[in-house]
Amino acid sequence: MIKYNMNDILATSSKSIRSGFIQCAVSATLDRHVRWALFLTFVCILLIISTVAAHASVAYTDDAAKYTDSYAGKTIGLGFGPFIVTAENDKPPFAGTFLGDASGTEKNSGSPNPGSINTNGHSFGFYANGGPAASVMISRAFKFDMHSPGDSFSINFVTGFNETGTAGITLYTNNGSVGNFVFVAGQGFKFDGKPTGIAFRPGALHLLWTITATGKLKFTCDGAVSYTGVGAMDGPIIGFKVYATNSGPGGSDHDGYFNSMNEIVQP
Repeated sequence: MIKYNMNDILATSSKSIRSGFIQCAVSATLDRHVRWALFLTFVCILLIISTVAAHASVAYTDDAAKYTDSYAGKTIGLGFGPFIVTAENDKPPFAGTFLGDASGTEKNSGSPNPGSINTNGHSFGFYANGGPAASVMISRAFKFDMHSPGDSFSINFVTGFNETGTAGITLYTNNGSVGNFVFVAGQGFKFDGKPTGIAFRPGALHLLWTITATGKLKFTCDGAVSYTGVGAMDGPIIGFKVYATNSGPGGSDHDGYFNSMNEIVQP
């Protein structure tokens, strides 16, 4: 017959219970450490994401592929206000805007790849002809102004025949125009009143304005010809304007076009 010593049984049970408590305590401690490590990892990931987001520039774009029939008074692309058109006349002196294919104007102006500024076969068109009083102005505000180094705006542009007037693009502040790039009949293209050496019929052009680290406005024109200039700023840039005056007797070969607006702003 087997005899059990109650004291031995109690001692053994006590050791088992203490061992169980210790194991549970160790396990709970490890669980807390694991949870804390996971929490810290999650916080670090959030901090990294927020830091990257805080230092990432933001791009706002628009192009003619998003529009049908017309663009005056409309806005579809992100980051821009509506197109505001002034002096739109359907009788002499003729002036106005339309959606159309820039291929003909690009071909007449010497582009090696006519239609290159189109998106889905269209660009934003404009015209002003039929007399000295003919003029059109298309202005568009930025929803987020350009004021920091690295902020930039770009656009594609092509001019039609213009025997007597002007056609250009300028940025603007609350104080007036800045970075004005314009064709002047008989004089060629100018930037802020200075000759660029670019004559008429340069083909389609890619225009870029960038705020420099010193607070200047750098302008770059790329295409069949290139030009770089630096202009002054007199406050935050709040939008851009496309304009033309008295381009001549008229006809589709005098139409101008622009497309593919892109504004980049720093956080």
